[in-house]
Amino acid sequence: IGLTRLYNDVEDGAYAELASAHVALDRAVAAAYGWPESTIEDRLDTARRLLHRNEQIRDGATYDPFG
Repeated sequence: IGLTRLYNDVEDGAYAELASAHVALDRAVAAAYGWPESTIEDRLDTARRLLHRNEQIRDGATYDPFG
């Protein structure tokens, strides 16, 4: 099974444990970045925030993901 089929199946209700784990991971990532949890529901907001963070790092902002 490929990733596309897997994620299509998840969206159709299959693999409930995987879907739950994915949501938990999304929440953890949002928390790690200090973003509101609602960010995980909005792909455009997530992309905008990631792009902004990458631009900050490119421009020399301190980046310590394990700090």
